[in-house]
Amino acid sequence: MQMHIADLVAQDEAQRAKEYQRAWQTYDGEGPKPLEVGPDDADDNIRLDYAGLIVDKGVSFLVGKEGGVSLQLKAEGAEGDDGGEASGAAAQRLNESWPEHQRQLDFHNLATNGGVCGHVWVRLYEGGRVSVLDPGNCSAEWNEDDVSIIERYLVQWNTVDPDDGLGCVRRWRIEPDEPKAPTSWTIYLEEHDDDAATWHVLDETPWAHDYAPIVETQNLPSPNTFYGQADLKPSILDQIEQLESLASDMRRIARLHGHPIPVVTGEEASRMATIEVAIGELLAIPNKEAKLSQLAIAELTSLLDLYREIKTALFEAARVPKVALGETQNSGPTTGVALKVEYEPLVEKTETKHMTYGYLINEVARRVCDLISLQGITITLSWPDPVPSDSKADAEADESEIRMGVVSKQTISEKRGYDWTVEQERISEERKASADAMAKAFNAGEVEDE
Repeated sequence: MQMHIADLVAQDEAQRAKEYQRAWQTYDGEGPKPLEVGPDDADDNIRLDYAGLIVDKGVSFLVGKEGGVSLQLKAEGAEGDDGGEASGAAAQRLNESWPEHQRQLDFHNLATNGGVCGHVWVRLYEGGRVSVLDPGNCSAEWNEDDVSIIERYLVQWNTVDPDDGLGCVRRWRIEPDEPKAPTSWTIYLEEHDDDAATWHVLDETPWAHDYAPIVETQNLPSPNTFYGQADLKPSILDQIEQLESLASDMRRIARLHGHPIPVVTGEEASRMATIEVAIGELLAIPNKEAKLSQLAIAELTSLLDLYREIKTALFEAARVPKVALGETQNSGPTTGVALKVEYEPLVEKTETKHMTYGYLINEVARRVCDLISLQGITITLSWPDPVPSDSKADAEADESEIRMGVVSKQTISEKRGYDWTVEQERISEERKASADAMAKAFNAGEVEDE
């Protein structure tokens, strides 16, 4: 029975690895070609980068563009100027261990890994170093009664043995001292023994923390399972392959039957071979009983309609609206309300990811703070607004609320991302400079009058 369970686990892991490989190949545009091509044949295969478009658009909506995801640190119990200085000092220490530019790149890579594979992994080191792991190298084993109770993490990779220069397989086996309530963990560095088909320990490192050196989460929730759901789930990949196959078929049809082909009946082929057909030339057929016609050009309208229907179904299933791809039937600008309605499927998916990735980012930041002995810190995570806004409509709404007296100018300023104190100082300086200029001009005029 135990061997049977082990075999099932091995089969599941092999299937997961196969799905990861297929998803990455499609994302990178390196999947199998729809049409077979001989050595001397023209290659009519068309590759469509829809997988990259779906994943990259999801990444852009999740982590944003300029500025990206923002982490704010606040020193607990500190108020006023002292609190601001303490919070600033804490942020500076975090940036030294996990720099801002590296954080944004890590968030982007995590979101890409999640979109392709469905699960994301981070490795932490003493001193606060953060490393994004390849999901294909990572796995976990959990309690048979509860998938949230992790009994061990496994991170496996191929490398070269420095002693003999031969390739080998190594892994980290990371286990808690007590799975249900760990107070510490142990990191075992192991190497696979091909001869004995077993693993032997090369090194053993204690991890004296109640949390693991691994942080992981689902890309999109998948109930009752450990691994999450990818943006490129198998049904999405199937549709992309169907579209590539259909586009390649149309390309081949257009090449072979996309132009008229002359056909002569009632005449010998050997005699017709001497007849040249060219623009502006007279065509003469030796046999007066022969008939000249031409094959009709291939009709692709129905195939194009089918292609468009499958493409629409693909992006509906991926929850990426056409407006997010730059496709719109509206000739004029789209209002803010209409934008929100059109973007709603992608926004809903992004907000779901806020729960999964929000946990991951907060937890990584919390553990990094602990690893660099930064205590008493509250971490707040801010996500960018993914939906393009109607700046004119927003300004009119803000102005209307100020006139009604339901909101202050300071609130509107902060809503737009300005620092109210700084802006007030700048406005005051501008007014003073303007007043001084006017006074100087007025005085200059008085002197001239005299």
